[in-house]
Amino acid sequence: MRKKITTKKTNKYKQAIIICHGQSEYFLSQHLCSLLRLSVVTYAEQNGKSSIQINSINRCLYNKIFATKGNLLKHYSIKTNKNTINPNFKIFIIMDTDDEELTERDIKNFKNKSMFKDHWAYDYIVPIFNTRNLEDVLLKAKIIDKIFENKNMYAKIFPINRNSSVEDAEQVRNMLKTLQPIINTNMDNLLEYLLKLYKN
Repeated sequence: MRKKITTKKTNKYKQAIIICHGQSEYFLSQHLCSLLRLSVVTYAEQNGKSSIQINSINRCLYNKIFATKGNLLKHYSIKTNKNTINPNFKIFIIMDTDDEELTERDIKNFKNKSMFKDHWAYDYIVPIFNTRNLEDVLLKAKIIDKIFENKNMYAKIFPINRNSSVEDAEQVRNMLKTLQPIINTNMDNLLEYLLKLYKN
């Protein structure tokens, strides 16, 4: 039997933003944040139905939400001190590397953040890569046992959790352990960050 725990008071401030490549990233991110009951924005184009690629991410970062710090603060309640955003706040960008139009240089510039050097949020951005894609990584980590063409299946595999229990954080910790040995991704960085938010 799942042991219920007292639900944490919802943080009125958004603690982070996760920009998602597509639907599977969107469903997984929502799932993780719901397990840990975090106030984190999961951002995707049309809930992930329209994908964001590495070579188009800057178009996203210069839209009406992310183009300026002022725009971001108008859209989301984010903790600031004298108009400076909390340095612990992060903008994670989860991307696949299997787009045929991508060059090795494009992938390198994403991973090392150089493609974001002129953006005001450079210090807050954390690139998360999955090679070739998230589904491949999840399969390699044995988090899933098959890859689905129908992306809506990932909403069933990674549902939004609406009931609190002591096992929820343990699910995330177990997923972290399975991802850490996988060299095709740095998704473990995202999970480690979310677990730190949970502890605080």
